[in-house]
Amino acid sequence: MHRPAPLLAQHPALAAFLAAGETSGTGTLSEHKAIDIHRGPQGPSVGLVLTAPGERDELEPSIVGYAHASGHGHGLGSDHGGGSSWGLEIVADPALRPRLLDEALAQLDGAVHWWVYDAQPEHDALAASRGLRVGRDLLKMRCPLPLPKEQKPRFPAGVRVEAFRPGIDDGAWLAVNARSFADHPEQGAYDQNTLERRMAEPWFDPAGFWLAWDDGGLAGFCWTKIQPDENAGEIYAIGVDPSRQGLGLGRALTAAGLDSIAGQGWPWGILYVDGANRAAVGLYESIGFTVIVRNRAYER
Repeated sequence: MHRPAPLLAQHPALAAFLAAGETSGTGTLSEHKAIDIHRGPQGPSVGLVLTAPGERDELEPSIVGYAHASGHGHGLGSDHGGGSSWGLEIVADPALRPRLLDEALAQLDGAVHWWVYDAQPEHDALAASRGLRVGRDLLKMRCPLPLPKEQKPRFPAGVRVEAFRPGIDDGAWLAVNARSFADHPEQGAYDQNTLERRMAEPWFDPAGFWLAWDDGGLAGFCWTKIQPDENAGEIYAIGVDPSRQGLGLGRALTAAGLDSIAGQGWPWGILYVDGANRAAVGLYESIGFTVIVRNRAYER
């Protein structure tokens, strides 16, 4: 186990291995862990590289598996009283997955949340055999675009919608995001540094980051992201200030974000939502979204 700092710059073989993960069937890392590797971690972050048996070339190792863990609030599912806690992801052939999981569990102290993309019964069985329990489910949902006329955005009177202005709207957005996601371990932990790291990504486009303002200030937001590989645009983050809930802003902002995605010619909208948030899931289903993937965290 070692700190990545950043691993891709130091290990070209790891970059090639991770890039090939989606087509090879070994899997890929989530966005925030990929950013940790590319740009260096924001907090505690460790990586475990598994090389082929008998590998001797230290400069160009033949990598066959990788585990990445981020600490202090990344990918966490429960409140563990402020102790050590890690979000773990594994990229490896299924036959090598148990070895990497065992290595990571042995070397990480405190709570561990092993995140699995598109969780299947075999993941449930492996987790149970290591004493891990099912934690959060993160649902990936998709809907066809453009939306039908009856689903077009309808904002409350007095609300104006404008594009995000980097360097000007940062503070207002961070405050509303924190209030909107006070109980969310990933999104609620955004700070100025996290926001700037996202804005430095090549996919960031402020024209697709919508802010809804009223006389009291920023009321809500819808941040979109284009995903060319999926022929879709993503509702990357959406939130409504708790003081404005119940006004229909969430539905209107979702529809506005999807309209902007459709206006760029993309035929699908996607988003991720916590499976336990039945109100949000119900809202998205009423707009036309259906679940296509279930991601799952297994907890120690």
